[in-house]
Amino acid sequence: MRTPEQVVRAFCAEVSSRDASTVRELFHPDAVFHDPPKQPQRGREEVLSGLAAIFTRFEVVTFEIRHLAAAGEVVLTERVDWLGTKERAAPVPVMGTFEIRDGLIHQWRDYFDQNFATALIQGDQPAG
Repeated sequence: MRTPEQVVRAFCAEVSSRDASTVRELFHPDAVFHDPPKQPQRGREEVLSGLAAIFTRFEVVTFEIRHLAAAGEVVLTERVDWLGTKERAAPVPVMGTFEIRDGLIHQWRDYFDQNFATALIQGDQPAG
């Protein structure tokens, strides 16, 4: 069985395929993804459907891990999520928390500045 760190690293690496089925095996059947301020997505199928929507919206989706810390079943990531087109992808700073259960992602929460990310993706120069 993979360690919690290996599970999260595998997930972040597979995201760039933009195919939700490639990460299916990494999610617990009772998985929850919460991307505040949106409502949590509950259950593997809903989480994968949400990922599929992101993959449809953006030509480029890459999770670049800058730092990772693991303690037991909890993995924290500091990432740059690249989102956009092949011509222009925006670097969105993200902090992510993953809780692993039975070797699978059970809880996933991402924290980032929504306004800053939207401005970057739209090609604006965000303040700050």
